[in-house]
Amino acid sequence: MSGPTPLTGKLRLALEEQRGVSIADASELRVLSEPGQLVDRPVTLFRIFDPGAIDEASDAPRHYGDLATSLVLHSGHIDADDTIVLDARTTSR
Repeated sequence: MSGPTPLTGKLRLALEEQRGVSIADASELRVLSEPGQLVDRPVTLFRIFDPGAIDEASDAPRHYGDLATSLVLHSGHIDADDTIVLDARTTSR
């Protein structure tokens, strides 16, 4: 997938249930994803960020690897069966 996209309903729901992010707040967030491997299975890696937090002078991230880790609000992976797994929180945002 190329370029940031709005969060899917399942991602918004996971953020609401697991992190307390309101559906309204989640609607402003964007996600970048890429195929990956976790242990021995294929997954989709994702990073969620607020596009409003990106400096206008900076290039907007277009790919998963373009996003500075300091801008990542939530991350995780999606298993082949569509199970969403959020990574442990590493910051106190």
